[in-house]
Amino acid sequence: TSATPSSLRRLIPNGCTAAKQATGACSINENGTMYPGFVLVLAADTKLYFFKADGSNFSALTNLLGISYNITFEVQ
Repeated sequence: TSATPSSLRRLIPNGCTAAKQATGACSINENGTMYPGFVLVLAADTKLYFFKADGSNFSALTNLLGISYNITFEVQ
């Protein structure tokens, strides 16, 4: 990340679009420090959104961020 955003985004693979909104849990490794978080997909969107559970911003990092997540949602 190059700034300190409150959320991170990732495209849904294969150009898919979510049919309905869904949420899931995630674990965020930010420079070796673990944070609980959640992942959100909005209906009719092509991106996954990642947030820290405490609402804090992500740090400005280069190659020191890892996110493990599990979310199930229907695609169009």
